[in-house]
Amino acid sequence: MSKAVLDASIRDWRNQDQKQLQCALVTEIWTLPTTMREQYAALYLDHYYHLSNSLDYATVAPKSHQDAIDIVNIIRTQPLQTKQEMRQALQAKSPQWLKDHSAEAIDSALGYAVSLWLMVQPDGWRNDQSIIDFAAAKFPRASTRASNVKLTFDALSLRRIAKIRIVWTSNLDEHLELNSRTSALYLFSHASFLATRHDRSPCSIYPSGFLQETEKTIALLFPSSDTQQRTWIRRNRRLAEIDVEPGLARRVPRSLSEYDYWFQRLEHLQSHFDGTTPRSLSQWFHDRRDGNSFFTFWLAVAAITLTLLFGLTQSLTGLLQLILR
Repeated sequence: MSKAVLDASIRDWRNQDQKQLQCALVTEIWTLPTTMREQYAALYLDHYYHLSNSLDYATVAPKSHQDAIDIVNIIRTQPLQTKQEMRQALQAKSPQWLKDHSAEAIDSALGYAVSLWLMVQPDGWRNDQSIIDFAAAKFPRASTRASNVKLTFDALSLRRIAKIRIVWTSNLDEHLELNSRTSALYLFSHASFLATRHDRSPCSIYPSGFLQETEKTIALLFPSSDTQQRTWIRRNRRLAEIDVEPGLARRVPRSLSEYDYWFQRLEHLQSHFDGTTPRSLSQWFHDRRDGNSFFTFWLAVAAITLTLLFGLTQSLTGLLQLILR
């Protein structure tokens, strides 16, 4: 990889070769393959620039892309160190991009690295925790998951029946979070990240099986065997520029008890879906959850239609009789 690409100014990115930059950053920061689709790589670049532009450059000021990579390497190379130990090591090294050596400035740099590399918010990372301990606390296994509940929803049925819209996010914390007030379901949009990162490192940061399970939840919502789902996701991929295709290539369990880390959010989503009552003709048309209700609805529609046709026929017959007299 060209050193000149990474040494270029982080603030002058618009005037740089975007294809080369994408290739360099997805490899150096996330160790993703350089063969990934260009439109997917662009999503990681958007995530990178969003976080970099949010920095307070009076305290943490990476000048080049290599500086940003160096900040990420602080936590990547020392995953067993506590946050306090990382802070002390940074104060001793005094890198050029660290303009302020206060604990707040260093915490800002470490938080930037966590958000960029691991795609999670650094909130709640205690001084006595390593990054591995922090990830385990952020994504705990469900304490109780004995359940016979079957997950009957997918993204298309959520939209058609429950009127839930999908909001794509680069933040794993928000994955499967349902905002009942706005009817928005947040989904992690980087399936390539999940598919290529799990179990690659000898010292994995995420809890065992977490990334695989997250990938399964995407396949759960977008079953590859459903032709309508494939058509819908292709259309949305063009509109929203999402990277979910790698997570759709397999069948996954639909029993809630099979999910450790996302148990509570899936349970809440299923409960919300089950509690939805169709209000429009479109919702009734697509709702197959209760066979009796579905049959009763269409029987009523047929009865009303026949009544209207009968009434219209009688009216036309009466009109013709008046005309012919």
